[in-house]
Amino acid sequence: VGHGGLIAFDEHTTVPELVQHVFAFAAYESWGRCTPCRLGAHHLARMLAPEDREIGWDTAIFEQVVSALHQTSLCGHGTGLGEFAGSILRYYREELLACRA
Repeated sequence: VGHGGLIAFDEHTTVPELVQHVFAFAAYESWGRCTPCRLGAHHLARMLAPEDREIGWDTAIFEQVVSALHQTSLCGHGTGLGEFAGSILRYYREELLACRA
């Protein structure tokens, strides 16, 4: 899953925790040049953060932002995030949605 990064986690880490960590890190590391990466990574991190209930979970919005990251980002950072999230949706959709319902 992903685009070449390496993340260590144990069997107690849930899929939403993993995805939230990746997007929080990505939002921090974004150089801010393109809108999909600058705003998208931050928005998805907030959607997945258990302590931030201001932005609720919306599967359609998650998929739209992931698609925008993958298709319109100016560098590998954003497109890689889109690949990562696309893989999560492809292989771990049920785990992600079960924890966000």
